[in-house]
Amino acid sequence: MRISQVRTTVVTVPFTRPEVWARGARPCVTNVILELETDAGLTGLGECGGGEAASAAIQRLSSYLLGFDPFDIERLRQR
Repeated sequence: MRISQVRTTVVTVPFTRPEVWARGARPCVTNVILELETDAGLTGLGECGGGEAASAAIQRLSSYLLGFDPFDIERLRQR
């Protein structure tokens, strides 16, 4: 099984009330949903913060993931 496609989707989820802490507040959270599709037809999902910048970084790095076993995590980390 090998990684055949990497997709990212930026999502913004509004809060019903702003999240407030000592240094400020925010009305929503913007994260990235990551989908890794394999040549066996399986799709893995992940999530990270960072919005558009993180999505762009993942897309730039996606060529390093293609063709590798998604369960060989140590090898992927070394790449």
